[in-house]
Parts: sequence; structure tokens; C-alpha cells
Amino acid sequence: MMTGVVESMVLVPEVVRSVTSAARELLDMGATRVVIPGNFPLGCVPSYLEAVNEEDAAAYDGNGCLVGLNLFAQMHNVLLQQGICELRRSYPEATIAYADYFNAYVRMLEGARDMGFDGAAVTKASCGAGDGGKYNFDMERMCGAPGTSVCAKPEERLSWDGIHLTQHAYSVMAELLYRKGFASPAPVNFPRQ
Repeated sequence: MMTGVVESMVLVPEVVRSVTSAARELLDMGATRVVIPGNFPLGCVPSYLEAVNEEDAAAYDGNGCLVGLNLFAQMHNVLLQQGICELRRSYPEATIAYADYFNAYVRMLEGARDMGFDGAAVTKASCGAGDGGKYNFDMERMCGAPGTSVCAKPEERLSWDGIHLTQHAYSVMAELLYRKGFASPAPVNFPRQ
């Protein structure tokens, strides 16, 4: 596993406690509906891919994502879901939903072409380093800085700037979460279109 990931894993329980503590505060103030998002598959996000810059092909999965970072994100998500179960026991009258960002993002990667994305550029930022690079991300030249540019069809990319999703990706993510079962239980029952 990558250097830094193992060291970071010891922090996950404290991070999860902070998230569930914040949710508990909201519920204590009278909230009756809370959506708690899990982590994205960090190993698929252009900024993390560029930062790690792993040379070993065995470190990547079939989607071009770093396995170690994704295991880290999954560990966080498992502990978070355990915390959510505790919250549900403490607040049975509230709807406390888990938004599965991880698997929704993976679904976008795997179904990229069917969802209107460029399947060959799922790990490249739309706006970033002017030279393109492997992930079109450079921490020294973030989107909007001199020398950066936006690709011709940003709606065909998952990532806007290597950190945030594009508007199209956020739209697809919302559809997956609220209409396709990636939020559990469904926090809101929207009418079918």
C-alpha cells in the first residue's frame, strides 16, 4: 500500500466520529432528515492520481484508479456506515441516509460512455494545466490560473478541475443518489419522470 495511506488510516475513526457528531448535533436541533455522504473513490480523482504519480501498473485497477487510495476511502465508508447505524438507533424517528458517493462515482466511470462522458478521459480534469498531462492537473497551476485552459467539451468529463465534478457529473451523481438507489434509505421520494 502507498506510503502515507497506512499512516492516514489511524485518523479515519476520529474523522468518522467528527462526522457523526456533527450529524448528532443537527438531529438534536430537530432535523428529521439527514443525508451523510461517503467518500468518493479518492484513487480515481485526478488531483490524487497526479499527487501520488504511481509508476507501478499493478497499483491501478481496471478503471485506472489507485487501489490503495480506494481501499482507504472504502475503510472510511465502512466505519461511517457503522456510525450511521448507531445514529439510526439513537434517532429512530429521523431519516438518516447514507449517500454512496463511492459506488455512484464508480458507476459513472464504468458507464461513462452511456452517461455522456468521454470514456477515454474519465481521470482527466476538464480545466487545468495547459499542457494536458496525464490527468490535466497541476497543483501549481490550478484551474483559472494563468496558463491553464478548459477542454473543448467539459460536459464530457467527470472532473472539472481535478478536485470537483463537472456540472454534468454532478447531475448524473444526483440522479444516481436520488433516483437509482445510491442513497439508502431514500431521503426524499421524488416523483418518477
